Amino acid sequence: MNTSFLDFVINSTSTLKMALIKMTASYKGLLFVVDDEYKLLGALADGDVRRALINDVTLSIPIEQIMNLNPITAKSEAEATQLLKSRPHLLVIPVVDSNGVLMGVYSGFNGEKYIVNDNIEQNNPEAVEHIHAPRKKVLAIIPARGGSKRIPQKNLSKIGDESLLARAIKVAKKSSYIDHVTVSTDNEEIAAEAKHHGIEVPWLRPHELATDTAKSVDVMIHAVEMFDKEQGYAPDLVVLLEPTAPLRTYEMIDDAISYFLNEKGDSLVAVNQIRHNFHPEEVLKDKDGLYVTPYLDNRNFETRKLRGGQDKAYVQNGLIYIVKTDVLLGLKSIYGSHVLKYETSADLFCDIDESEDLKIAALKLKAL
Repeated sequence: MNTSFLDFVINSTSTLKMALIKMTASYKGLLFVVDDEYKLLGALADGDVRRALINDVTLSIPIEQIMNLNPITAKSEAEATQLLKSRPHLLVIPVVDSNGVLMGVYSGFNGEKYIVNDNIEQNNPEAVEHIHAPRKKVLAIIPARGGSKRIPQKNLSKIGDESLLARAIKVAKKSSYIDHVTVSTDNEEIAAEAKHHGIEVPWLRPHELATDTAKSVDVMIHAVEMFDKEQGYAPDLVVLLEPTAPLRTYEMIDDAISYFLNEKGDSLVAVNQIRHNFHPEEVLKDKDGLYVTPYLDNRNFETRKLRGGQDKAYVQNGLIYIVKTDVLLGLKSIYGSHVLKYETSADLFCDIDESEDLKIAALKLKAL
């Protein structure tokens, strides 16, 4: 496995979850924390991670809060070589210039070698994008039409003391990534609730986008275009927060956006793994109104895969969607070609569709 300079570095805006993902992918138990200009700010070792987890920190905590602020450094390759020989337990020595910029690392993994940070000299855009999450303009859209049938004015239904709409607004406003929040609705009462919680609704959604058959993608496109027209704001990313998935937190939103910014994808969807008895290999479908047959067309009862051989299967849980604006507007799609999965606990799955779901959500909320 080839080792690159970028395997050893992570931007200071990243979360603990992102650091764990990177450590796992690169098989390195140490990351050097840098800013956008590659200035060394600290180091994060697997020991720092273990201590943080023992202290019950969340995976969404910024690594700045748990990193070692005083890592051992060298001023040259020669000094790094001597340090590594005298302290072999260190394994990797960062080499910094007089301004504290990380110029390279001297690694003891798989034989000693000096790995240069050539991204500074070459100004490699792909490397810069890979190492840190660039600041993007992010718009959150909360869709809340008034014509729900099973639960009248469903988006104003309450869990505890807060409406579903209020809960979505509150977590969106707490996000450190979201710049603006807009509520897309056709209903004056819902608009008033949004205004009560600090979100102006200067326009109402047209009737054709407020029916049972209206597509979310068309609602999002309308909201982005109207927000640009009325506010002069064109986002880079659009986050969709459905009020009917009420168990999200602002930490989750920030973690998902951070993850999206650090990976290459057109979009991101929150998912959780489905129970094995709902797996496509287990599901049956009707045949001629009398018989059942395996749901998958290329299976019969004898050729269905057993539980141990089944691929992982997921269900979208509605907690968060993220899409690049150019994908949304250009392709008229919430997804695009490369959809990142953001896996959450199945305990957070709660789609408010009937009155009973509100009771279930209240019980789950108390248990969190």
